[in-house]
Amino acid sequence: MAMFNRLIDLEGEIQRKLEEAKKVTPPTPKTESTPDLLHPLMTVQEAADRLRLTKNTIYCWLSQGRLQRVKLGERKVFIAREDVEEIIANALAGRNTKPTQ
Repeated sequence: MAMFNRLIDLEGEIQRKLEEAKKVTPPTPKTESTPDLLHPLMTVQEAADRLRLTKNTIYCWLSQGRLQRVKLGERKVFIAREDVEEIIANALAGRNTKPTQ
């Protein structure tokens, strides 16, 4: 009888563990707004998010030459991740935010 009770206890414990495992949030799938940290190009929105600026500011910086645009196709505009990271590094070092050419 003791062995039977132990089996029932183990079954209940297994059920609880399974229920807990179901509650664990699965990793979020990559979406358009999730940055791909390995890709060398960023969208305007990703660059704006990384620099904590608006998309309009990014477009202004592209027009002013503070950022260099990379065009793929007719309408797709990207920014080199390296340029964005350089702006951040320069800002942290107290230098001008314009990347060196």
